[in-house]
Amino acid sequence: MNILNIVRYFLGAVLITGGLVFDVIQLIGFFRYKYVMNRIHAAAIGDTLGGGLILLGVFLINGFNLAGLKILFIMAFLWLTSPVAAHMVGKLEVLSKEHPEDCCPVKNLPGAGSLAESIPKDFLQVKEMPGAGNPAEISPEADVRIRKEKQTEEEQA
Repeated sequence: MNILNIVRYFLGAVLITGGLVFDVIQLIGFFRYKYVMNRIHAAAIGDTLGGGLILLGVFLINGFNLAGLKILFIMAFLWLTSPVAAHMVGKLEVLSKEHPEDCCPVKNLPGAGSLAESIPKDFLQVKEMPGAGNPAEISPEADVRIRKEKQTEEEQA
């Protein structure tokens, strides 16, 4: 083995170890935090950074060949989808709560109003999707809430 292979294996091992450290931090954070949004944040960081470092270390050890190219594609896929999935789960958590301030530790940020007021009223309204002949369906609970909001807006006007 020449010196470049030794350096490559050593850097790969360091990256894999760093990824495992971030995964352990993710695990501790996931069980330590009380609120769902904090748990989602810890899990998303562990997924993105921990998994990315592990895959990058495996890529360095494996070398640049067909398998290494596949590892890079997997890494890019995880780096693109994990934050988006965490954001969507967090958004669903906030929108599914009647009073999201009760479950989230941050209340009334300066100049922002409450968390419930910052969500646009027409966020869950159904819009026709292009090329789909019918409008998208929404859950009955969201439909009832939207109708109540429209009714209160009409009464206020």
